[in-house]
Amino acid sequence: MKYLILIPFIILSCTTADIVADKDAMRSVKVIAIVPFRATSRSADLKKEIYKEAEKILSSALVKLNYKFIPEDKPELNLADKDSSGSGKLIEEIIKQYKTSGADAVLIGNIIVNEEVERIILPRRSIFFGGSLFSDRDDEIKTQTTYKFQIEVKLVDTSNGSIILSLKNRYSDAEKDEYLPGYLSLDAYRAHTLKKLSDEIADKLNSAD
Repeated sequence: MKYLILIPFIILSCTTADIVADKDAMRSVKVIAIVPFRATSRSADLKKEIYKEAEKILSSALVKLNYKFIPEDKPELNLADKDSSGSGKLIEEIIKQYKTSGADAVLIGNIIVNEEVERIILPRRSIFFGGSLFSDRDDEIKTQTTYKFQIEVKLVDTSNGSIILSLKNRYSDAEKDEYLPGYLSLDAYRAHTLKKLSDEIADKLNSAD
C-alpha cells in the first residue's frame, strides 16, 4: 500500500515539458514584452482570464531570473489585439513594434487545447466462483472525466527574429482524481500544469547544460 501512495508523488515530480533554450542568445536579453497569448481554433472561445493566468505564471519564471518586462499598457503597443499565431509577416510586424518599445525579446504563447471531456464507462467486476475467477460487467454506469490542456510558448529575439526559448507541455490529458488537488477540475489542472512549466523553465535556464 505504501508504494501505491508514493506513485502520485513520483508522477507529479517528473519532467513534463519539452524545453529548448539558446542560453547564449538569452544572455543578451534584458527586457521582454509579452504579446497577449492566443488560442488555436480548437480553443478559440477562452475567457480573457485564462490567457492572463498563463501569461502571469509563465513570465514569473523569467522574472525570478531577473528579466524585466515592459508594462502591458504602453500606448505604442497597439498591436496587442493582433493574432500572434498568424502569418509570418504579421509576426514580423509585431516583433518590430515591440523592439521599438525597447524589448530585446517577445514572449508569444498559444493555447492549443483547454477543455473538459466526459465519457461513459462500463466497469467490470471480478467474481470468484468454484475456485475460478470470472469477469462480469457491472450494471452501474459511471462517467470518467478527462481534462485537456496544452500550451506552446516561444521567446523570440527582436534583433533577428530567432526563437531563443521554446516550450510545450508534453502531456495534455489527465483524468480527474479526487485525491490530488491539481486534478480536481480543469481550472486546477491548468494552473498545476502552468506552475510545473514555470518551475521547469527556471530549472532549465539555471542548469549547466
